[in-house]
Amino acid sequence: PGKSVSTEGFEVHRQMVIALFVATAIVSAGLAIGLLLQQLHILVVVATCGALGGFVSALRRLYSFKKVFPAGFFEEHKKLDLYLVVYSMIPSLVGMLAAVILYSIFGSQLIEGALFPDFGMREVAPGSEAQTPFENSLLNWVPISQTDNAKAIVWGFIAGFSERFVPDLLGRLASQASSSENS
Repeated sequence: PGKSVSTEGFEVHRQMVIALFVATAIVSAGLAIGLLLQQLHILVVVATCGALGGFVSALRRLYSFKKVFPAGFFEEHKKLDLYLVVYSMIPSLVGMLAAVILYSIFGSQLIEGALFPDFGMREVAPGSEAQTPFENSLLNWVPISQTDNAKAIVWGFIAGFSERFVPDLLGRLASQASSSENS
């Protein structure tokens, strides 16, 4: 019995590595095409880099064959099913969300410094303003230079790669807000 679980475990692992690799390749190709066509907003690029950071983190764990599944997982899942596909995509989804949250934190200027992107309003042609102030800020409140764009992209990847970074940052910001509120 121990050997068949190991064999089944390897098969599940193999299929998850393949699924993650294919998803990473597809997302990377989509990002490359969007960049070549110059059709992507910086927020989309940052979110995609967060997803790629999550993919890389998950692939590294799977590649090193660390224990990434709950106890008894292999006994219950002997083939790649929808659950396994969704389970293997969670790090990329979390990475994407973390990158968007971190981008918003930078855009709100809650964190500032040389390591972080500076934001400003992009100049738009008269008559091409968005319909609402929210749409206008979403589309035009962006990193102000190429260097700031690069910083936002790098931090987006970090947010996806380091699963605890954004939750820990949010905890620190909440703690600071609470302590300044009590002062």
